Amino acid sequence: MNKDDQKLDLKTSSVQVQIQAQDDENYESDIDSYDNNISEKNVKSKALKARLQKPKKMFSEEVSDLLMDWLKTHAEYPYPTESERIELCEATRLSRKQLRIWFINTRKRKLEKVKYQVNELKRRDK
Repeated sequence: MNKDDQKLDLKTSSVQVQIQAQDDENYESDIDSYDNNISEKNVKSKALKARLQKPKKMFSEEVSDLLMDWLKTHAEYPYPTESERIELCEATRLSRKQLRIWFINTRKRKLEKVKYQVNELKRRDK
């Protein structure tokens, strides 16, 4: 390779490095502008706003503990009878609808974990 070819290679690689640096800067500025566009101020959709916020606690810890204790003792058949529903509503001061929805969501989200915990406790007691 002669000197002219070497100089040309150096110039080419120097230009490639400059282009890569510009691409990196453009990428970072694009990311920053994207982040600014989706900031909470610019979010217009209520559903998207709700997803960006922390989930709010619906019930006090005492209410959740009481319902979870009931669920643990009835893990094999986690459906309260009518009289149990009335008792739970009175004890927690939840409406029937709130209680029903709590049980639906908890059976869907946490029942397997509760059953596992109950079985672990039974094994340890033996």
